[in-house]
Amino acid sequence: NLSLNANTYKREHFGQDYNGVYFDTISISDYRNIGYKNDISTFFKYIRVVNKFNLFTDIQFRYVYFKTERNNIEDINYNWIFLNPKAGIKYNLNRNSSFYTSIAYTQREPTRTDVIQGVIQKKNIMFGNPDNTIWIKNDPYFTSEKVTDFELGYTYKSQFIIINTNVYFMNIDNEFVSTGVIDPFSGFTIKKSISSTNRYGFESDGNITYNRFKFFYTLNYQLSKMKTDDSLNNREIPFNPNFLTSIGSTFTYNKFICGLSGQYVSSMYMDINLNKSDGYFIMNSFLDFKYDKSLTFSLRVNNVLDQKYYIPDGVGYNDANWTYQNTPVYYSGQLRNWAINLKYTF
Repeated sequence: NLSLNANTYKREHFGQDYNGVYFDTISISDYRNIGYKNDISTFFKYIRVVNKFNLFTDIQFRYVYFKTERNNIEDINYNWIFLNPKAGIKYNLNRNSSFYTSIAYTQREPTRTDVIQGVIQKKNIMFGNPDNTIWIKNDPYFTSEKVTDFELGYTYKSQFIIINTNVYFMNIDNEFVSTGVIDPFSGFTIKKSISSTNRYGFESDGNITYNRFKFFYTLNYQLSKMKTDDSLNNREIPFNPNFLTSIGSTFTYNKFICGLSGQYVSSMYMDINLNKSDGYFIMNSFLDFKYDKSLTFSLRVNNVLDQKYYIPDGVGYNDANWTYQNTPVYYSGQLRNWAINLKYTF
């Protein structure tokens, strides 16, 4: 398989800058700048079947050009050239099961937000970069992320059972990791470029069908570490829960399908200063009635147990002078809520 893809993108950014002074309406000034991004990529994929083996390789070549412009004057530009290869082997043990392994190397350019927010981390600019005009030109701080990913998996499929399992190890150079610190002007969490991070874990999903019942699950266990020359060495990456799982079942009777599922999210670090959130568990349910091929009625009841839970957002400022207090900040999860849907297909 061969493919060619090209994109061109233009976006105008505008707003008001309080010149670093909050709620000072006298010193408001307008700002306006335009971002351009062009992307050209080619993709090559080759698969060869040899007895019970499937040999495959993917190669992507990608060129990215990004620039900003103010008052019709080019402000800054970046160029990236990426070559992203992948290779693997799949072994068909029998008609129902197979093993596979793969290794891939992928590069990704920093986003506009990475660049703008990165200025804060690099130059210690208080209250961020609200007017979008401070950039770092040609700085190695904004080199691309480089990901090496190794995976080993097993798949089983039969008439009544489907199981997918996978273990993986990822090494990422120059990852833009969220520090958890919330910039009060933009609402973004400030990022920091980490020289090397590791993520490794186990993931699985599957379902079992028995008469009118179907049981399903997803499972993800991950460990992550930052590799640095400072106090952050060997700390876990913020906003990466170690354990995520969901389990549920459905029951089908004539035109009705009802289901119940539960989701558990373990505790996680909210910032690089070791503030940690609590884990939470919620249950959701649904009832579908399919009148005919074109009309379906659905009822969803989420958080059936009316559980109070809080989703970590980061750490921020909590006094009238906008002084950083290392205070944990959360979103409140929705209590019991419901929705009714009516779907008609022409």
